[in-house]
Order: sequence, then structure tokens, then C-alpha cells
Amino acid sequence: MSKGFSLSIGVKVHKGRIDVDREALDLALSTWPTCEATLTLETEEAKRSSAANRYLWGPVYDVVHDYTGQSKEDIHDEMCVRFTTEMISYVNPATGEMVAVEVVRRTSGMKVKRFARFLEDVKLFWQEFGGLTFEEPGDDVRQEYERAAAREAKKGAAA
Repeated sequence: MSKGFSLSIGVKVHKGRIDVDREALDLALSTWPTCEATLTLETEEAKRSSAANRYLWGPVYDVVHDYTGQSKEDIHDEMCVRFTTEMISYVNPATGEMVAVEVVRRTSGMKVKRFARFLEDVKLFWQEFGGLTFEEPGDDVRQEYERAAAREAKKGAAA
């Protein structure tokens, strides 16, 4: 089967049992053809915090703005193009052809670990490109990254 269909629906797992809105699941699957599929469950990871976002748009982008004179929005757009661009693909249901599109992801929906990597990429780019230095993030952001790393380590140990 081609990968023309996918579904993401939130569930709760409690004491080894799945709690799912069966009506919502049935409705979402009602447009699918009869086929075999794979069910994959993943734990939710926290999204980047407002504190981490403020650090990016404050101390980091302030330094870049002072250096380049660009608006923070233009700086952010460029950084997203440089560090979040991905190729996505899908099968066009009408033609059966594979369609590939390059997309630029935004940071608002990033998980903690991915946002931390984006932030490091931005800082490293400007350190190398412009010789810029940045203040370190506050304790709240550092603790968020430490919690994310601990979750990853725990998840890796369980695997």
C-alpha cells in the first residue's frame, strides 16, 4: 500500500490500557480504503516553552539585530530557512504520483529538544559568521533542557 493515508489522534495510556475517543477514531478512519495499517504509539513530548522563545527573540535576536540591522522577523525567517527546511512527500491520490515539496518549519510547534537544537544552530551560525557572542539562557530554560534530556535518557534506557 502506498503511504497516502496517515492519522494522528491523541490517546491516554493508563495502567497499560488505551483510552481513546472511539467515535473520533471511527470518523477519521471512515474515508480510508480497506487496507492493512500499522498503529504506532509515541509519548507526547513537551513543546518549547515561552521562556525559551523569549530567550531566542530577546537576547539572541537582539544581538543579531544590532549586528545586521535586520528586523527580528527577517532574522527569524532566514534562520528557519537555514535550519528547519525539510522535504516532505506524499502520493497524489488522483494520479498516484509521488509529490515532493520543500517546506520551512516554524518554531512555534517545536518540541523542547528540537527547539534547543535550532537555538544552538542559530547561535553557532552567528558565532561563526559574525563573531557574535550571546548570554547564556536563564535557569528556567536550562532546567527545561535538562528535563528533556532526562526524559530522552529514560526513554533510551527503557528501549
